[in-house]
Amino acid sequence: MGIDIIYPTAEFSWLIVAAFLAFIIQPGVAMVESGLSRSKNAADMMIRVYTNFGIIIILFWFLGFSVLFGRDITGLFGIPDIGASALTQGHVSRFDAVLFQTMLCAAAIASFFGALAERTKFSVFCLCSVCMSLVIYPIVGHWVWGTGGWLAALGFHDFAGGAVLHVLSGTAAFIGCKMVGPRIGKYNLDGIVNAIRGHNLAVSIQGLFLLWLGWLGVACGSFVLRHAEVSLGFVLQNLQLAVAASIVTTLLVTWGRYGKPDVSMIINGGIAGIAAVSSGCDVISPAGAVCIGVLTGIVIVFSIEFVDKKMRADDPTGAISTHGICGALGCVLTGVFSLQNGLAAGSSMLIMTQIMGIVSIVVCVAVLCAVMFYGIDKVTGLRVSQVEELAGLDFWEHGLAEVYSQGAPVLDPLADTALPDDRVPTLQGMKLGRKSEENSAVSVEEAVMVEHRPAQLKAGHKLTQITIITSELRFEALKNALEKIGITGMTVTRVLGFGIQKGHVDMYRGAQVKSRLLPKVKVELIVSAISPQVIVNVAKKILYTGRYGDGKVFIYDVENVVKIRTSEEGYDALQDYTI
Repeated sequence: MGIDIIYPTAEFSWLIVAAFLAFIIQPGVAMVESGLSRSKNAADMMIRVYTNFGIIIILFWFLGFSVLFGRDITGLFGIPDIGASALTQGHVSRFDAVLFQTMLCAAAIASFFGALAERTKFSVFCLCSVCMSLVIYPIVGHWVWGTGGWLAALGFHDFAGGAVLHVLSGTAAFIGCKMVGPRIGKYNLDGIVNAIRGHNLAVSIQGLFLLWLGWLGVACGSFVLRHAEVSLGFVLQNLQLAVAASIVTTLLVTWGRYGKPDVSMIINGGIAGIAAVSSGCDVISPAGAVCIGVLTGIVIVFSIEFVDKKMRADDPTGAISTHGICGALGCVLTGVFSLQNGLAAGSSMLIMTQIMGIVSIVVCVAVLCAVMFYGIDKVTGLRVSQVEELAGLDFWEHGLAEVYSQGAPVLDPLADTALPDDRVPTLQGMKLGRKSEENSAVSVEEAVMVEHRPAQLKAGHKLTQITIITSELRFEALKNALEKIGITGMTVTRVLGFGIQKGHVDMYRGAQVKSRLLPKVKVELIVSAISPQVIVNVAKKILYTGRYGDGKVFIYDVENVVKIRTSEEGYDALQDYTI
């Protein structure tokens, strides 16, 4: 088979440079999503983006590109052509076009991964990469960018992927969040939402800079492919202004709303600005770009709160809001601020087309993603087990035990007992994974040791301190059980230590890596109205598995307690009431 010899031109060279810049989006996404996750899942998030990129490069070249840009079939998709051997991309080489368009496909798919962070199987993301690069992304892209696509024929405007990339990603994130469910501990039974902090926002900020730079590359490549009627500098200036305005607005809104500027929200504000301006950065004025950025910076804050608290979609990286909601907002605002045929030019036709296009894309992606996730769930299951989620996916999915700052070890890999159902908070009777210990069960008295240091009883109510040291994997079940018996306050500390199990040994590159200290939690309670024996009984019921390492309970007599706010002492100081 011969190879077409095409001598390079300025456009070819510029498209390749743009593809190189768009490549930077991948490490940017990986850093943002990793930093906004907990440390025990940091490497897992990185490797998912990396692996996704490899899968997409092969499959999008193999078939996805032709479905997106192939000869049109009824405006819905292109005729598949293996390897895109018979296709061209307008006035540029198909090789240059495939290179650049692959970067956009990878960016769209990787952007929704963060929404499913910390509880989804690694295999799920691999299968999602396959389905989305072969079917979902190419179909939506053909509607908007393909020759003969039905939305393109109606005049739908999406210059650099506000709809094709961002709305698609946000919609997939929402469907995935609802079908996978929230992380353990995110939502209490009483409806309270628990914030789960990312472990390294500094890394996420660095990722945002890379995303910003990468999207300048997307705008450059889109400029070549879309035959923009304005200068490239005009396009890039609009993108810069919108992103900057969104960041500053998010800064001010969170500062006023929370008393301090919220770092994670500001990160989301920058990404939201990219998503919002991508659709129309070639047809809006600089003033319009600033307006889009300001509106996006306001919407992103309230959108993240709404999705988290009202819709109860646990999205660790804010992909639903930053990509989906703000991407859709930007598409609609393109119809408002477009100087060609938007409301700014005295026409309402574009805004109606934009709204119809967004609704169509959301419905299509939602249906296809629901089918995709349902099918994957039937084949492999969507979620990891509860014990794997609490221990961290770095260890359970990839065998990484010590990858964090100062060599701090991850959760105890020996304590791999699955958590109970919420309705029956007990671990009793469940088996551990170490075959060599199958017959080493001990009695409940030996497994959960209780040390009591008595003191002379005094008149009135007796004050008692109870300290429980156990595995982090069992803390949630213990906390819920203690709350059910009336405990209204506790102090929880992460500690390191070891007992008879003497740490654990892991392998890295064929060499042993031994950790002597295991992570534990220390739960401290001061009680008076509730009998210490009741708490001991609850702890035994929850923590007992019959293996060494179940934990210990220490009981101390307390001389006095003083509540600083009211100066109450003793029994009265422990009675908590709503202020």
